[in-house]
Amino acid sequence: FNQIYNWQILFFTGDSDAYCHLLRVQSAIQNFPKLPLLEPFLNFPHGTHHFWPPVFDWLTAVLCLILGLGFPSVKLIEWTCALLPPIIGAATVFPVYYFSKNILSEKNAIFASVIFAIMPFHILYTTFARFDHHFAEPFFFILIILFFIFAVKKSLLYAFLSGIIIFVSIGTWVGSTIFILILGISVLVKMIFDILARKTSDRLFQTAIITYATALPGVMLLRNPYWKKIYTISFDTISLFQPYMIWIFLLLFLIFYFFQCLIVFSKNRKFIIISGAVAIFLIFYALLFSGGFLGGLFAGINFLGGRPPQFFSEFGEFESFITSASGMLDITFVAVILIIVLYGVAVFLKDTMRDPAFEKIIFLISTVIFGILTLTRARFSGLFSINFAILVAYIFEHLFKNEKSLKISKLSISVSAILIFAFYGYGIHKITKNDFKEYYQSLLWLKENLPAVSRNNPEYGVLPSASEYGNAIVYAAERPTIATNMHLEPHGLITLEKFFIETDLKKAQKILDENRVKYLILSPTPYIEQKAKKDSMYNKLWQLEHLSQLEKVYSSDGGNIKIFMNKIPCP
Repeated sequence: FNQIYNWQILFFTGDSDAYCHLLRVQSAIQNFPKLPLLEPFLNFPHGTHHFWPPVFDWLTAVLCLILGLGFPSVKLIEWTCALLPPIIGAATVFPVYYFSKNILSEKNAIFASVIFAIMPFHILYTTFARFDHHFAEPFFFILIILFFIFAVKKSLLYAFLSGIIIFVSIGTWVGSTIFILILGISVLVKMIFDILARKTSDRLFQTAIITYATALPGVMLLRNPYWKKIYTISFDTISLFQPYMIWIFLLLFLIFYFFQCLIVFSKNRKFIIISGAVAIFLIFYALLFSGGFLGGLFAGINFLGGRPPQFFSEFGEFESFITSASGMLDITFVAVILIIVLYGVAVFLKDTMRDPAFEKIIFLISTVIFGILTLTRARFSGLFSINFAILVAYIFEHLFKNEKSLKISKLSISVSAILIFAFYGYGIHKITKNDFKEYYQSLLWLKENLPAVSRNNPEYGVLPSASEYGNAIVYAAERPTIATNMHLEPHGLITLEKFFIETDLKKAQKILDENRVKYLILSPTPYIEQKAKKDSMYNKLWQLEHLSQLEKVYSSDGGNIKIFMNKIPCP
């Protein structure tokens, strides 16, 4: 707490995405009920059209308006946003418990909830003042699954809630499309098991239809009016891709249920199977190769598990779980995680084949998918924490139920597992420690010492060497930034790279003039360091205090931040 609050300023942790969300929350409050899509201070001088879905920021704005009785102060907005991650993180423990009860005993369901609560990855994304949509993703996913199971076992009204949460999750994070995929595949797999058991999936079918039909209209409304003209079908923003996927699953549910009924109640099963397979093939052929859906699907796979977009290889969002591990502690922990997961999945698969209950099927499928995604993108570790916690509790339940004698005592296994978690939990401060204060103090200097700019037509911009701080420049310094981490509008990223790796002073000055850059912020930037030559602008500015028309006007106490002024007036 002392690292992120000095009794005057609240420093938001993680990357500067938190400041982008803060900007959008304040914009939604000022323009309520509308949320403007264009932000002129980002990607200056062109401005940026937000491609992130609006629901997360809009709902937070509504909460702030309620708490502020219609007129929330900036401090109230910031504290509300800072408190949301730990509150939602703590609240997620309860649906994890209720879902676990469908797979585990009462005692082990509590055990799974405790493990989830202390998982380092869960703690990482739900710490105080880490205001990004990551903290809400596990909460939405487990609620979708839990309400779906309640609809199957209790009342179909829960199916409407499951569909609404799908809409909210898609409106929070485009990657929530994976939730639609996991749930849909799980339903189809369960229907196949029911066919083999010669029975129909009546209640499961009804629940699936209501859930997806409820989500479809809302997801259609989420399409961004600017980006839908450019990307008709895209995984990067809400487009026709997400409604297409929902619609395809609705169609598949109908087809599978139809053939279930025919196979169960008809004697001529071979003809039904052959004709059904041909029909499904023709439908998929028509869907996948029309409207660019297949391209959107591969784009989504590449985004989730492939190489990161250009300029983003250094961002924590795209770090690999395996390659980001360093030091004996990290490597040991990763190895233990892999061993536990592989063993747990193998045992759980065997159990699921004996008793293919829907909750077991969806848990197994989500564990495999989130596990693979976590290996390629560490940012999925927050979602995978739910599966891992339940898997650990299941392994303990399996071991203690096994009547065969174990070579290693159960007590020693328990103590070892607890020590591993306690040991790594002790090092959690390494990944939650905030290193943003020095940069933030530099932004406050900018705010206090730079000439004011107009809101709708800014006179000049600020060029940072690290684009991930662009959002914070706009929020804290209240000045336009040339570059941000908006990869769908990479003009600022291209400008940043061109300038800092440029070796010719005249060409570098031309880049500044064309983009109306008045100030530069120089900070350690690994991505640029890898490309920059010794005589590049990046290396020259670190060594000099005055370079051609650029003059140093500020240096942080730690020496990691320098600010230069372009003495040539902006055109």
